[in-house]
Amino acid sequence: MLESRTVSIRALSKDWAEQMAYYRWLENPSVKLSSLTESLAEHCRHEVQGRHVLAISD
Repeated sequence: MLESRTVSIRALSKDWAEQMAYYRWLENPSVKLSSLTESLAEHCRHEVQGRHVLAISD
């Protein structure tokens, strides 16, 4: 996701098999949304540390 700058599983995947692997991983009960969001938040904190950030939303 970081390298390709997309959150689309179809766009991330090289082929159908890889797309299905992503879906299976996300549907795995041991994969928790809270863990994914915390990891993303930590990465964002690291990337913007010491910078001014303008967040625009409509």
